Amino acid sequence: MKRIKNYHTHTLFCGHGKGHPIDYAKYANLKDFEVLGFSEHAPTIIKGLGGVPFEKIDQYYNEVHELKKIYPNMKILCGLEVDYFETFHPYFKKLLERYDFLSLSCHYIKCNVHNPGDYSCFCLQNSQDVVTYTEILIKGMESGFFSFVNHPDLFIREPLAGYEEATKKIVAAAIKYDLPLELNLNQMRARKQLYERDNYRYNFWKYVGKTNAKVIINFDAHFPEFLASDIYLDALSFAKELNLNLVDEIKIVK
Repeated sequence: MKRIKNYHTHTLFCGHGKGHPIDYAKYANLKDFEVLGFSEHAPTIIKGLGGVPFEKIDQYYNEVHELKKIYPNMKILCGLEVDYFETFHPYFKKLLERYDFLSLSCHYIKCNVHNPGDYSCFCLQNSQDVVTYTEILIKGMESGFFSFVNHPDLFIREPLAGYEEATKKIVAAAIKYDLPLELNLNQMRARKQLYERDNYRYNFWKYVGKTNAKVIINFDAHFPEFLASDIYLDALSFAKELNLNLVDEIKIVK
């Protein structure tokens, strides 16, 4: 197996991860990773969307950049995972001036509301929510700010009307804008049943496998020990079964 390249790594700075960047780098080095990309949730302008607190973002940046000196044989990248909303374009431009890459997510379908958590993509309520999620993700791909699309199947937990049509539109946009779709190991671990044969997320990737859309495997690690090669091997088997067009490089957008 080739040396692993992972572009989705969280730490304690996001508030729901464990360990400092160096703890992940030590583990990745032991596992002979070729690339370790950190992608903490970007500090958010809108209260309630989460992300690294603004007062800690410099510490995150500095700790990751220090690793580039400590581990010269492993490519270390300092990125951010960003929830896309069109009104934030000036903010995204400023982030790209500093960070190695931005990755595209949609965790919420509304942001300027009292409680964005009520509009979480983990629990969409109806077919219109599915349409809104799809529109946000496609506009994010179209924007040109991002290097890949995080967990594009996040919205699929049950057979909400419209999810099959949403799948087709998301995949078509990924092909059009040449952005890899992420096969997320954290989601595969936490919601294993959804990736079993003929279940909803399985069918999402089955459709992807019928196209030439690019797919990238990422860990979405929230603790260092999750960077384990056996989990990666499970994803490789899944990808082979569904004939996914795997890539392991990302575009660095500047």
